[in-house]
Amino acid sequence: MILPIGGCQGATPAGEGLLFTALRDGRTTIVMASERLRTIGWDERSLQSEDTGAAEYERSDSVTDAYARANPLTSFRVRDGRGIVHGYRLAASVVTPQMLGASGEGRASVHPVLLALAGTDKTIIFPPGTYAFDNRLLHQINDYTGTLRFAAGARLLCRDPGRTGLYFYQGSPRIEGLVLTTATPRSGRELDAPMLYLNSCRRPVLDNVRVEGGAGAGIVLRQSPDATLTGIRVRDVLADGVDLFNCSGFTLSDVATEQTGDDGVAILDYRDGPRITGGTLRNIRVRSSDTRGITLVGPSGVTLDGFSIEDTRGSGLLIGEDASNGLRVPDRCTVVNGVIRRAGHRQVAGAYSGNRYGIEVAQSDRIDLRDIRVIDSATRGLSASSDRPGALLTTTRISVETAGGEGIHVRDQTAWVFDTITASDTGGAGIYAGRIARLTGGARTAIRAARSGAPNRAIWDEDNGVQSVAANSIIDDQPQPTGFIYFCRNTGRGSVGRFTWSVKGPFFYDVKAPVPAITGQSRGAGPADLAMAETATIGPLDPVRYRLTGVADRPMTVILPRYGQFPGMDVTITRGAGTGPAPVRLVDAGHTVAVLPGDRATTVTVHWDAIAGRWQAKPLPGLRGSA
Repeated sequence: MILPIGGCQGATPAGEGLLFTALRDGRTTIVMASERLRTIGWDERSLQSEDTGAAEYERSDSVTDAYARANPLTSFRVRDGRGIVHGYRLAASVVTPQMLGASGEGRASVHPVLLALAGTDKTIIFPPGTYAFDNRLLHQINDYTGTLRFAAGARLLCRDPGRTGLYFYQGSPRIEGLVLTTATPRSGRELDAPMLYLNSCRRPVLDNVRVEGGAGAGIVLRQSPDATLTGIRVRDVLADGVDLFNCSGFTLSDVATEQTGDDGVAILDYRDGPRITGGTLRNIRVRSSDTRGITLVGPSGVTLDGFSIEDTRGSGLLIGEDASNGLRVPDRCTVVNGVIRRAGHRQVAGAYSGNRYGIEVAQSDRIDLRDIRVIDSATRGLSASSDRPGALLTTTRISVETAGGEGIHVRDQTAWVFDTITASDTGGAGIYAGRIARLTGGARTAIRAARSGAPNRAIWDEDNGVQSVAANSIIDDQPQPTGFIYFCRNTGRGSVGRFTWSVKGPFFYDVKAPVPAITGQSRGAGPADLAMAETATIGPLDPVRYRLTGVADRPMTVILPRYGQFPGMDVTITRGAGTGPAPVRLVDAGHTVAVLPGDRATTVTVHWDAIAGRWQAKPLPGLRGSA
């Protein structure tokens, strides 16, 4: 009986010249094309493989080292954790598949050639051609410490896209120039079927590797420390593009993923594996991801430097903990020099996925974000929250440009340090900071914020502990007024800093007691506009008191806001002496509610009439100038 290597019965196609094993009287004969038969002594053992049904043998002492050196391929038994399969030992230092009988025409499986790598440090070179392998028979390649090199024009095809493709276990493999794809169409998604899988390897190297078309992830490394991946391209896979599980000391450089069924690149640190204590990602590009772009869940000491993310279904960048799935809390992660475009806009089967932020930071310790632009995010541009003891978020030169929700939203954070943060063209508030124990900031700018209406705030602080901010700038040239340019409440200590604004129409301060100090106010270039500042709020049923600030040197119109007021609540608006000679008209929906004349102290009271659906003036007896 003649059996092809790997145990599959049948004749070889003409011209393939593949290696065969023959059973004769309990001995195995190796048959190679165009060569005479050689007989090797074997002791027959365990005639059926648990997984493949192939005959199996254990090497006997009659196979000498001299014979192995004279023949590039000799057979021995390999255990792969799922049963016993055929294995082969390479004797030559450099081998090509053609030396072992493969032609590179893609017809017969070259899995015997790949199994020959097990336990060796040899180099195998694949010349240009198409090489298919039956990954139902290959299972895994154990303890390979050599180099697998593919010349330009060489392709490797796995025959079953629903199973793990090329799998290396332990060893220190180096793989160069690999182009790995599938020989047959996939039938559906298989999360446990990565195309290229390295498990428990030491210092593996992937250089110029391209993976395309798998039913699972593209490339997965698990508990493989000090890995180096350079020049990686993954496209059209149904799970993550590149996954690193509990791989400390890794380097990813020049990695691009496109059209991935899950995250583009994921660095994951599970509690039941070794801690990730360092790693670097440089020049990472993710496009068209069906969940998130880049994910850092659990690692410590990781730096992402230079990246672009485009068109994700969920958040563009996620840094956080996933306790429900057994992942650690990230710490000492630095993300710099990146652009995120159109996060959260991608749909699959008409649906989005999870949060749709540009950047999402959740339950993390020390995170540093610098020099990042977030453009056209579906909801928030940057969202962060972590009340863990010692949690510190640092953001420097972060720019959110066009966001469906708030531009920058930080809440329930132990400490936040920022400088030069900007939010422009946001649907919600430009910059929100709430329930932050220690808030320290340099400059923050909101431009054309709150486009979608309520709560109509450009910059919004509330319920913070100690707050110290240097400067705030508000620029608004929208056709419709934003409303409050600044809202603050329940922040009792510190300073909210200096305010500069350039606005198209009158805007409002809404600062509720207790309040921190406002160190100064000034206007930028633009018309001489008015502002309204709330002076005090004693209780929920007491009048809300506003004071007009600024100078009206020409007739001005203040459009009363239509948000945040209880029906029937009285609002007093006072204009003091020295606020200019021109009158100020209070208007709601084209209706003049009241007029505050110039050059004298005047107070009016207005209330929201829920039945009429507009603001109405209410006389206050005894107050000069009441309307």
